[in-house]
Amino acid sequence: TDVLIIGGGLAGCMAAIKAAEDRDLRITLVDKSNTMASGCAASGIDHIWSYIPPIHEKMGYTIEDMAEDHRQGIAYGLFRKDLFCLVAGTMYERILDLEKFGINFRYDDSKVPGKFRIVSQFHSVPTSFNFDGKPLKVKLTHEAKKRGVQIIHRVQMTDLIVTGGQVSGAVGVGTRTGDIYFFKAKAVVLSTGRSNRLSRNPSGVDFNTRLPSPLSGDGTAMAIRAKLPIINIEFLSSRLLAPCGNYNPNYGDPRNTVQPAARIVDGYGNVIVPRT
Repeated sequence: TDVLIIGGGLAGCMAAIKAAEDRDLRITLVDKSNTMASGCAASGIDHIWSYIPPIHEKMGYTIEDMAEDHRQGIAYGLFRKDLFCLVAGTMYERILDLEKFGINFRYDDSKVPGKFRIVSQFHSVPTSFNFDGKPLKVKLTHEAKKRGVQIIHRVQMTDLIVTGGQVSGAVGVGTRTGDIYFFKAKAVVLSTGRSNRLSRNPSGVDFNTRLPSPLSGDGTAMAIRAKLPIINIEFLSSRLLAPCGNYNPNYGDPRNTVQPAARIVDGYGNVIVPRT
């Protein structure tokens, strides 16, 4: 294949879709599960933050302002500004892509320009879209296949192949057949998710139960064994627990990321986190 994408979550599917815009390239996506329902967005997602030009430019809020918000309030100063600006500066375009794929971002009851539903989450001004993301993985799989992407399910990739100091492919094993898969590729994209389940959460109950079980660090391990530089590992997931002590909610950061926001109630009916 020309481009091999390892990991078929939201990032992997979008990488395949964008790579396939060049019709002369052969794109192969390999997922250890099934792209119809895999990764962090397996059961859908209801929000995504972005720098929103038609809204934030009128407010006088710049990407520089957003970057500083992020650095101080979220990243504890451990911050790659160039990477942040790349993501923040292109996210709105990706949201419009998702809208073209059939994901609903606009609501008749909205008072915001564009009929978007924008809520506060991480930054000093509202930056997060709420949207109807339940069918997200189904839509992304459909769009990838429509563009000719070859998708191979149920293959656990184990190692990158390095030839002459360059990554030249990868190897994996079929999780239901035991078959060995060898891929030769001109470029390899690792989109294998975060390594969030490698340590216990502060409650001590389980290994980060809020996050999907596949986030086991296999992609990070592949990269380390291939002697690739690893970035963004310094970010701390424990920050997400701060608003509600040591209780680990199973739907994300409980700061108005769902619409309407929910409560967290324990088995005795006590409200641990009120509706916000």
